[in-house]
Amino acid sequence: MLFAVIIHKEKRSDFGVAIPDIPGCFTAAKTLDEALRNVQEAVEVHLHGATDVPLASPADYWIAHPDFKGGSLHMVDIDLAFMKDETVRINITAKRSQLAAIDRAARAVGMDRSAYLVSAALAKSKVA
Repeated sequence: MLFAVIIHKEKRSDFGVAIPDIPGCFTAAKTLDEALRNVQEAVEVHLHGATDVPLASPADYWIAHPDFKGGSLHMVDIDLAFMKDETVRINITAKRSQLAAIDRAARAVGMDRSAYLVSAALAKSKVA
């Protein structure tokens, strides 16, 4: 969903980014490109655990808004799918011997196969 973001830049400062439709959500970076790339992560951190999905206001609303005078408006596609993090069933293919090894490893740490595979994949990719 496209959200308006407001960029401010003062002399001798980083690019500051405000996402006005998500109050309190900000980010910054040394370059404009990096600042815009940081928006998705800032939103995910800010809304972590939230259940109310924010709605995007029309860009025209923010152009005229006095709180953002002196800033430049940019439209950023923010993926809010992380807020709908339901469990999904998947199908994988593995050799029986591999499944047996996975099951032994999972039992050794008190997990079922699914939890173990997810945990191992996330640890390998260093994603939380």
